[in-house]
Amino acid sequence: MARMHHSESQLYTQFRRNRLYLMLSILSVFLSAGLIYHYHSLLAIPICASFVVLGTWLNRRHNILKSGVQGEEKAKNLTRYLPQEYHVFNNIPLSYQGQKGEIDLLVVGKNGIFAIEIKNLKGTIHGLESAPQWHQTKISKKGNAYQQSVINPIKQVKREVYLLSHSLDNSGWIQGMVWFTHNEVSLRVKSKSVPVFSSGEALANYITRYKNSQTVKPEALNDVINQLKKLTA
Repeated sequence: MARMHHSESQLYTQFRRNRLYLMLSILSVFLSAGLIYHYHSLLAIPICASFVVLGTWLNRRHNILKSGVQGEEKAKNLTRYLPQEYHVFNNIPLSYQGQKGEIDLLVVGKNGIFAIEIKNLKGTIHGLESAPQWHQTKISKKGNAYQQSVINPIKQVKREVYLLSHSLDNSGWIQGMVWFTHNEVSLRVKSKSVPVFSSGEALANYITRYKNSQTVKPEALNDVINQLKKLTA
């Protein structure tokens, strides 16, 4: 089993903050409704309505963030598919010339560095490597198919690879990858330079069998690992 280096993600921080705001908005709805019922306060009616609207928006955002957090938690299971000589880092903050980002998962081994973008989307995902947007098709509870656009995750991971390559000294080649972690996902994706997976085991097999033109020397590997520890400290 690979060695895992944990750090809390920006996504999880946003999830906790949003959950707190959602609880406060629900409490405010009950308090303002109590004023309306007990004191017949007309002023409390628009206040209550405002908190209902805010709570609805926060609940929708809560479900989106929750899905992302669940995807990141599933991704941590990647360690069980990789040999112990690999190191796995999660949620690496990046910054270069005013540009900021975060790599969801990074695997470091003697055959290279692998940056992984995590998506916890269900349904059928259609996309091309060069397209700015991909499309997600889902089936509603009534059995109707509907579609929505999602940001091309290949472009996302390429950007993170660019930022990481300028954040590390002597990193060498960094291979970008995309992993859809949801159990109910089907991929209809075409990509040459960035592989896309729906299985952690298949992703791990790709990493362990990856042929790098130059094997990373132990001292260089340790240097990269130490730099990553500082980034996630």
